[in-house]
Parts: sequence; structure tokens; C-alpha cells
Amino acid sequence: MSFFGSLFFLSLLFPLLFLIRRSSTDGQFVLWNAPTLPTADIFFSPCTFPMVYPFESQTHRRKHIHSPSYNDSLCHVNAHLPFICDLHRALSASAEDLLRLARAHQKHAALLYDNALSSPIFVVLIVRQLAQPTSPISITRNSTEFGCLFRLPCGTMSAEMVQKFVRSTKVFMRLYAHVLLNRWSEHRRRELDPFAFILVLLEGLTTNPKRISSVTLHTDNPTLFPLLVNAQNECSNLLMQGNRLVDVLIDLTNRVGFAIRDFHSTKGKLRQHAVPNWAWIMALVALSAALLALVTEWAVVRRVRTKKMRTIEFVGTKSVIKSKTHIIF
Repeated sequence: MSFFGSLFFLSLLFPLLFLIRRSSTDGQFVLWNAPTLPTADIFFSPCTFPMVYPFESQTHRRKHIHSPSYNDSLCHVNAHLPFICDLHRALSASAEDLLRLARAHQKHAALLYDNALSSPIFVVLIVRQLAQPTSPISITRNSTEFGCLFRLPCGTMSAEMVQKFVRSTKVFMRLYAHVLLNRWSEHRRRELDPFAFILVLLEGLTTNPKRISSVTLHTDNPTLFPLLVNAQNECSNLLMQGNRLVDVLIDLTNRVGFAIRDFHSTKGKLRQHAVPNWAWIMALVALSAALLALVTEWAVVRRVRTKKMRTIEFVGTKSVIKSKTHIIF
């Protein structure tokens, strides 16, 4: 009897297993469940930051320090925002605000997403804090955490740059973003394809008590970078002024979308913000017409005035002669 009772109980639980495995987030703004360990105190160096979704499925060099399932859970975003990696759960916004952000991204989706690779070309990494090394001793070529800095394409990690990496916040942020861009964009078809990486730091570095928010933008396309500098500066100012993170991300998405649109419309060439040639020609024509009008007016007025003066002189002479004759007679 107990055997059949157990079998009946298992038959009731068996359908529930499929219900548990089904995603309960359909239509909601949650894509992955939170990891078992809290992420508020997790810090990664640029070389040990795991290859997160969707880039780990695209790159051929699958080098992670965690299992892929754990990597997927690191970026706690929603299905409509695959370009955002929120490491420390800083993006706390309502469904309405997230929908506004999704619509801003959808407006530029053709430019910010590579359909051929099913991968975004505009990525935002949001972290509360980053741990900057306090000594250059740990920054060596054989280091697990910072060894990849010496393998950057530009090869800029000299002894002087190592010192700046430890002491300068800007250099640390720039190289951090540079390394992640190289690791997360290995799957690209061409090196000069536009790829923009944004690192949003909300509470500064652990070694800096000022807790200054900042936005660091990096791209390996030298033509695209000047178009994105303004977006970086404006969004940094918005963060320091106390604006909400979701509003800053909406503004950032629109600015990057318009910048990449200009990049494609100009075929990678910078816009020439100068007076066009036709404007110079029109200005010369207008100046010539003005000079001609002045000369013509001067000539006509002078001729009329000269003729009038001669008439006055002739009439005056006749009246003088007439008056003298009248006196004589």
C-alpha cells in the first residue's frame, strides 16, 4: 500500500517539475535569477572579469573563472536590455522606467545590435565600486589579475604607465575599459566595426574616499571615439548632479545611437564643421554687389551734383549781370 501511495504522490509531483523549470519571468523585466552568492562585495580585475552573456557564447576563446551558468547570472538585466551588465544590482527602477530604456534602445537597435552575430555592439557595464591596486608590485606580465594589460594591441604598459595605473583614477578606468572591450569583442568580424564599451562607476574606487561617479567610454575605432566623447562628458555630469541612473542610461543610449548613426552616414569620416565653399562664393558675390552699388551711387550722385552746381553758378552769374545793368540804368 505504501508503494502505491508513494507512486501516486510522485505522479502528482512530476508535472510540477516542468512548471518549476519553466521561466516565470515571461513579460517581466527579469532575465536571469540572482546568483546564490551576493554580488555587492564582488570585485574583478580587468583580466579576471568573466566572459558574461552574450559574449561567452560568441567568442572562440572561452576563458572564464566561473561556470557559464554563473557568468550568466552576473549581469542581472532583462531580456529587453541585453546590452547592460549590472554587476552590483545598482539599476533599481520600475518596470515603466525600464520600458523607457528599452524603447530608447529599440529606437537605435539597427545600429546598436549586430543581427548576424546576435550580439550587441554597444555595451554598458554598471558597477558600484572597483578595486584599484595599491602597489605596482602585483602588476606583472605573469600576473593572473593584471597580466593581460601587457598584451594590449598598443603595448603601452611601460614602467611609467604601470605607475599611472596605480595612482591615476583616469588611467585605471581607461585601461580597465580597454581590456574588457578587447575581451568582449573578440567575436567581431572586422576590427574597425564600431564597438562602444561604457563603464559606469557609481561610487568611485575603493582606494578613493571621495566616491566620485564617472562614465568611461572606450572604443578601438579612432574615428568613432571623437563622436562619443561628448556623450561621456554629459553623462558624467548628469551622474554627479544626482540624476537617476535609468535617466542617465536613456540619455547615454540616445547619444551613442546618434553618434553611431553619424559614423555610418559619413562613412567613418569626421564631419567638417566649417563654412562650406558655396557660402564663401555667396559672400563674395554679395560683397561685390555691395561695392558695385556704392561705386554706382557715388558716380551718379557726383554727376548730378556737378551738373547742379554748374547750373547754380550760371544762374548766379546772369542775376549778377542783370542787377548791375539795372543799377546803371
